[in-house]
Amino acid sequence: MKYRQLESNEIIHTIDELHMRISHRFPKSDLAAVCEELLVVAKETEAKSHAVNAANYPLRGIVLVLIAAAAGLVYFLVRAVQLRTGDVDLINLLQGLEAGTNLIIFISVAIFFLFSLESRMARTRALNDLNELRSIVHVIDMHQFSKDPSELLSADSTRGMSRTDLTRYLGHCSVMLSLGAKLAALYAQKLPDEVVIDAASDLQNVANGLSLKIWQKIAILESYEDYREKQRLGHV
Repeated sequence: MKYRQLESNEIIHTIDELHMRISHRFPKSDLAAVCEELLVVAKETEAKSHAVNAANYPLRGIVLVLIAAAAGLVYFLVRAVQLRTGDVDLINLLQGLEAGTNLIIFISVAIFFLFSLESRMARTRALNDLNELRSIVHVIDMHQFSKDPSELLSADSTRGMSRTDLTRYLGHCSVMLSLGAKLAALYAQKLPDEVVIDAASDLQNVANGLSLKIWQKIAILESYEDYREKQRLGHV
């Protein structure tokens, strides 16, 4: 089972290691601060993803009480029907049966509503947490947004970073996006609700799309490095 599902502690460990690498390579950078915040969110996600599908015992207690009430009412109606018509007024009996039947229907609707209420509450909590993860994914994207490789075509650095530094910076952003998507997948794993699964998949698609743009920038940087190396060797 170890390799059949995501382990939240492993994701937290990976983010922690990434944060140390970013802090070492880019000390006091905003990216390191964002990664630190992602680590905090990952630790919160570990607890939230476990709690999102936890049983709501007070709500289930109310459901059991209603089921017991419905069962008792059915028993009372059956006993009433078994009475001899000579011992009870037939009109009153029919009115009582109608009232009891309506009450059973009402209780059944209430039971169904409370059963679905628990799943809806869990879904709402999961969607709120996924929305927070979506915001962090876009914050990560904003930190690579201004790192335009085209600015490097006439300079060896941008904002004090070498080409190697910029490549690693962009690579770290891509990894952070992927880890954010993994945190979203924890909710789909813990709560196999169709709406939650779709929301988690949508967030993963967003992260993958943003990561693809980052790797396009990295490809541009690597192509330019190859061009400069050929130029240095006189092959161009």
